[in-house]
Amino acid sequence: MKSKYIDLIKVLSSQEFDGRAPGTRGHDKARDLIIRHFDALKLDPLMPTGWIQEFPVSERIRGENLLAIKKGESEDWILLAAHYDHFSGIPGADDNAASVGMVLDAVEELLEQNLGLSIVLAIFDLEEPPYFLTDRMGSVYFYNHMPPSLDRKNFKGAIVLDLCGHDIAIKGREESLFAIGADSSALMSASISEAADETDGLLVYRIQGRERLYLSDHYIFDINHMPNIFLSCGHWPHYHTPKDTFDRLNLTKVARIASFLQHFVKKVDENNIKDPQVLNRFSKEDELREISRLVGMEIPPIRSIDPLLGVLMHIISREKKSSLRTVRFILKVMLQGMR
Repeated sequence: MKSKYIDLIKVLSSQEFDGRAPGTRGHDKARDLIIRHFDALKLDPLMPTGWIQEFPVSERIRGENLLAIKKGESEDWILLAAHYDHFSGIPGADDNAASVGMVLDAVEELLEQNLGLSIVLAIFDLEEPPYFLTDRMGSVYFYNHMPPSLDRKNFKGAIVLDLCGHDIAIKGREESLFAIGADSSALMSASISEAADETDGLLVYRIQGRERLYLSDHYIFDINHMPNIFLSCGHWPHYHTPKDTFDRLNLTKVARIASFLQHFVKKVDENNIKDPQVLNRFSKEDELREISRLVGMEIPPIRSIDPLLGVLMHIISREKKSSLRTVRFILKVMLQGMR
């Protein structure tokens, strides 16, 4: 990962930017800094009016999505997205400065590729409460007011990053990344698996989309049954706290995820020209195999995996790391109770 994007993550989560809360100077500085990176990459503005898709929220607050495009050789397009807003007084390194840096790093690498797909880059605003999962959320506004230059029938999927800079709290699985929504697109699911094989040191697990995992900007695409993948490491102990700082990030993992993202987009581009019939849908059985791989034990067919996922979400977010042996013991007890 290029040092300038590590520096960007550090600056965005610095005291000077004070959490990047909408309506503050820190937010405006973040907006302007990201736009300077758009300019440096020589991307094209997506909006006829420039980089910013502006929308009113209140007398004091206006949403500002930052939108750019790298045009490909075909009419098909894919969305790469991360939000940049946060809360006053909270650095927001993991949430979500790290993802902004990863997306920009991947896009710069992809500029050298002759892709068929066009890449729409969206750095969304107003992801955090009180806008979260409302019509005022930046990604929701984008979806409902998509620029006319984008044809939905050519949309191949949204890849959304959030909470991607930290270890998960299971020993031996710290380098894990979850690809949520793999059931929404056979094209995306196959491409995830292939990209993971080309990314050293990163453990990628595909998960089906579900309401309890509506944790970020992929939400609006999923409820509208559009292809989407949410890349995340889940919550951690410093989520939405002043301890979400740059020095607590795993920068090696950040670089690996940026590399994976680049491979992922290239695989989507390559697989997009294949006959869709040769790409298999990601099934419940596939999800069971992925969870089994995560915990290192075979999970038998069960009516619903949701209770196990709920427990795993809690385990990976704790401050103290659990051993795989402990995780397996907990799941075995749960499985006995589910018979």
